[in-house]
Amino acid sequence: MKLGVAFDNGSLRTKLGAAVLIAIFSGPGMSAVAITTVTRLNNQAEASQQQALTVQAAAGAFGKNVEGFRRNTSALQVYPDYKERIGEARKGNERAAGA
Repeated sequence: MKLGVAFDNGSLRTKLGAAVLIAIFSGPGMSAVAITTVTRLNNQAEASQQQALTVQAAAGAFGKNVEGFRRNTSALQVYPDYKERIGEARKGNERAAGA
């Protein structure tokens, strides 16, 4: 009840003092919430980045194996005498690419 009377008084000093006290007491709580939120967001970003790197590495390996398979297929057409050796490499690329 007294706080309401103090604000009804119209004293600027009282109003400023109350605002400063509210800021002082709410500051640490808001800081703790902000730090917790930033920490959580950093952890989520790290997990997302790890997942993206894993997918990127898998896609790169798959692309390399598909490219090797394509090269071996072309080499079979150009160098039919090396069919056995190219066929072995081609089968390895097929297994690695999951074909």
